[in-house]
Amino acid sequence: MSGQPAGTPCWDRAELPPQPQLHGVVTADVAVVGAGLAGLSCAYHLAERAPGLDIAVIDAQHPAAGASGRGTGLLGPRAGPALDRAVRRFGARTARRMHRASQQAVRDVLDLCSRLDVPCGLRPGEQLMATRSPAGLVALARQARAGRELGLDV
Repeated sequence: MSGQPAGTPCWDRAELPPQPQLHGVVTADVAVVGAGLAGLSCAYHLAERAPGLDIAVIDAQHPAAGASGRGTGLLGPRAGPALDRAVRRFGARTARRMHRASQQAVRDVLDLCSRLDVPCGLRPGEQLMATRSPAGLVALARQARAGRELGLDV
């Protein structure tokens, strides 16, 4: 990505406490590289499961500086390829398990935000899939058919 991303998200650096830059030798039981969604989630869950661990999260910039901080703000189920492709690639059983795991992941995020009282404006709702081309309509129909064949609510 070249240049600075447009817009300033509501969680801009000004709202985060300043952190010192690392100099010299730093030791920790676990070093998590990257303070995006995956890195911070990893550090959080490690700390929750093993509170005695000394965990260092390091990032070249600041938390959520990259795509994690500039995403669409949408949370929905889907892991990997679209359902119809997942069925062809991995089989029906695995595709169903992948989709159900992604649905559980959404519930887990909602639960975590509730437990931590995160003021992020997260509101659960339904997901609407839309397209603006005939080819897109065909693709959505294939995905819907695959979902129904897997016994999923589409």
